[in-house]
Amino acid sequence: MIKKILLLFGLFLMFVPSQSTAQESEQILKFNSKIIINRDSSINVTETINYYFDSPKHGIIRNIPYRYYDSSKNQYFITPTQIDKIIDSQGKVIEYSQEDDGSYLKLKIGDPNLTVTKEKTYIITYKVAGIINYFSDHDELYWNATGNDWDVPINNVTIDVFLPEVIDYSKLQTACFTGESGGKESKCEKSVNTGKVGLSTVKGPLTIVIGFNKGIVTEITRQYEEPSTFEKVWGAVHHESGWYLLLPILVFILLLFRYLRTGRDPEGRGTIVPEFEPPEKLLPGEMGTLIDEQADRSDISATIIDLAVKGYLKIKEGSDKKYTLIKIKDAGKDFADYENTIFDGIFSGKKEVDLSDIHETFADKISKTSDQLYQHLVQKKYFIKNPDKVRSHSCWFGFAVMFFAPFLLFIFSFILAFAGFVSGILIMIFARSTPKKTREGVIVKEKSLGFKEFLYRAERYRLKWQEKENIFEKYLPYAMVFGIAEKWAENFKDIYKKPPDWYEGGNWTTFNTVVFASSLNSFSSSASVSYSPPSTSASSGSSGFGGGGSSGGGFGGGGGGSW
Repeated sequence: MIKKILLLFGLFLMFVPSQSTAQESEQILKFNSKIIINRDSSINVTETINYYFDSPKHGIIRNIPYRYYDSSKNQYFITPTQIDKIIDSQGKVIEYSQEDDGSYLKLKIGDPNLTVTKEKTYIITYKVAGIINYFSDHDELYWNATGNDWDVPINNVTIDVFLPEVIDYSKLQTACFTGESGGKESKCEKSVNTGKVGLSTVKGPLTIVIGFNKGIVTEITRQYEEPSTFEKVWGAVHHESGWYLLLPILVFILLLFRYLRTGRDPEGRGTIVPEFEPPEKLLPGEMGTLIDEQADRSDISATIIDLAVKGYLKIKEGSDKKYTLIKIKDAGKDFADYENTIFDGIFSGKKEVDLSDIHETFADKISKTSDQLYQHLVQKKYFIKNPDKVRSHSCWFGFAVMFFAPFLLFIFSFILAFAGFVSGILIMIFARSTPKKTREGVIVKEKSLGFKEFLYRAERYRLKWQEKENIFEKYLPYAMVFGIAEKWAENFKDIYKKPPDWYEGGNWTTFNTVVFASSLNSFSSSASVSYSPPSTSASSGSSGFGGGGSSGGGFGGGGGGSW
């Protein structure tokens, strides 16, 4: 029997990706949060984020929400949040800037003159007031410890909650939730020691609930504020056989054969050469989606800036880094359907809207916009089928196999159940490779990468572009999709002496294209936060226990990424 177990374990390890492979992509390697519950209903939070960069970046962005809807959604309440300090693992202070978009504190952490590669640890200390929920029989900390809106995976999450000394441990309640926002899964470990509750999960995000007896913390009156008219309108809305172990191997062979035969992209030109204009008149969002097969928020932000460049809207930057979008003219007749969805979703009949106010109008349009972007590229014959639907179908099938596999344990045997479970894992792993481009799609992708090469090394090809009119702002949205906006802007710092007509604000003494590109990156990050509405679970006053809790619920949350 021991030999069988060792054999099963060995097979399992064969199918688990190695750590070195996993660390090739940008991610959070470890996320630890130490939370001290104070008697005045505030908490002190110390987040230790061990971040892995797969390419040179200045640092990370951490978005911390502080403004929430109440249960009737006709008022907001504030949880005053104060940043204490940000240091590295050696105790050295790390430079950061802080922006307030009206709902989140956005921390841009790192030195704009330096870059970071590989691993870097960031320790963020802050205090949040008015964070405890009060009930008739207990009080409660319901806290989204990691946030669900990170651009990268979160691994190895540990949360330590330090309790007041006078707590009654017989009345202590704990719960935790993992997975996507609204999910009920609880793949986390809990431990209770004197003065501390520990919660952990291998893969975040992680939301925690700590309930304790009345009288431990002082009940305070929350700070409420009236929403804008815009917010009021939209806020309303049985035998064992070793042969079974061959099943995962056969599944792996079949999946590999299927990929090699029908799933692999056809060959293109096979070379990347500089392209001096967008191939096939691809728009920025389309190019970003074609390259990584993901219609993500950066593609949507680049589309907004592209519409501004074309004169359909203006971006106004306030003195406090708050942004306003101003409609200049109606949507064009030649707009793609996803451009119409973005444009209508932002303004929704209005002429002017604050970026921080588009939570309710635009958040529910994200999925539709992404689907339209995918379908647009299918219509252009760059993909055979919608990549997202192909991935989803494969993932759901793999998940179904994993879900039903344990039932085989009761009907047949452990080995068959294990083999089925591993087969489901393999199906889900291969799901990422199921979207397939056409040969034309592969060639256009290669040309797009050639266009990226031109934008990155534009100085080398100056003779190709120096006579073109407005080339800086015309190609800037593309540079943003590729993450090289500041590199592109360096080529024009001695040429452009004033900002474009579609951007107002910035308080420049002397206009600088590099600083301007950085401002647009800041706008893009703020826009990405605005696409998601703030958490509504905390504001309802419902408990995280008794079925009321979920991943992403409670206070806290937010997310971030790199810059």
